[in-house]
Amino acid sequence: MKKKENVRMRPLWRVAHVFGDPSAPAQIVRSKRQSATRLHQHEFTEMVFILGGKGMHLVNESCRELEAGDCFVIDTGGMHAYQHTHALELINVLIRHDVMERLRRVTGKLDGYVSLVASPPAAGRDWVKPRPLTPHELSDCLRVIEEI
Repeated sequence: MKKKENVRMRPLWRVAHVFGDPSAPAQIVRSKRQSATRLHQHEFTEMVFILGGKGMHLVNESCRELEAGDCFVIDTGGMHAYQHTHALELINVLIRHDVMERLRRVTGKLDGYVSLVASPPAAGRDWVKPRPLTPHELSDCLRVIEEI
């Protein structure tokens, strides 16, 4: 008999296992074909840039379709999964929690940050999806990521 899955049983992706160097402030991972994942959480913040393909993104019981130019943040401890992926290409910028806390002091004051990056909904609320990045904006973001 299968046990009913609960939050404590869901995988926790740890800095020590995901980052090549656990002392690094961030890790950048490019997935040319992101496959479906189980619902999971991280001990780090994940910023995602969707480059192409299709898929569904499940966060806090809310699901939405992904398209090229989408950009969103999954905060430390946020639960999410990718489903029904088809040639889904993305870049993950993984940022250690302590580093992200320092960055929030700066990004929280930037007018464009909140409108550019979707944060997952709180429990019981739906996604408020900002417009996707234009090809030019996405290209600018990728150039900065490559410099990092």
